Amino acid sequence: MVKGHFTEAITTLSPLVHKDNPHALYLMGCIYLNPKSTHLNYQKGISLLERAVYLNYAPAIDELAGLYLAGEGVEKNEAKALHYYIQASYIGYGPSQFNCGIMYKEGLGCEKDPVKAYLYLCLASLNHKDLDDLTLDAAKYRDEVAPLLTPAQRQGVLSQVNSLTLPHEYK
Repeated sequence: MVKGHFTEAITTLSPLVHKDNPHALYLMGCIYLNPKSTHLNYQKGISLLERAVYLNYAPAIDELAGLYLAGEGVEKNEAKALHYYIQASYIGYGPSQFNCGIMYKEGLGCEKDPVKAYLYLCLASLNHKDLDDLTLDAAKYRDEVAPLLTPAQRQGVLSQVNSLTLPHEYK
């Protein structure tokens, strides 16, 4: 979206928003949440994201999680942020997998849990579709967590990763 063309984008997206198109709801929500937008309206933006979340649209779920993590437009709530990141992770959304791993690694919104951190960071390190270059960061953090696990715990996580990422015919 070109900076300054928010009104044009709203006009273009509105028919799709009225049809509950999840991507349009997400984009429109982001417009209303953008501090550079002359249409800044947290309540409206969050409402649009929540509609997209209801439709299980991973980027919107991730965006809402980020708002709770930062306390932007909503009361800061790390546990709620983690809840949304986990939801998007189950859909296979790389940025949320990465953020779940970091939150469990650091104990943000939860107790530190190296097993869960390792699981989400393993998933993120394999997720080239959504993360691009961040897969290397995910692998770095995964490798930092690995020594905290027993060999049996690592093997258990790797089995989970295989069951979540391998095509059905290989399971």
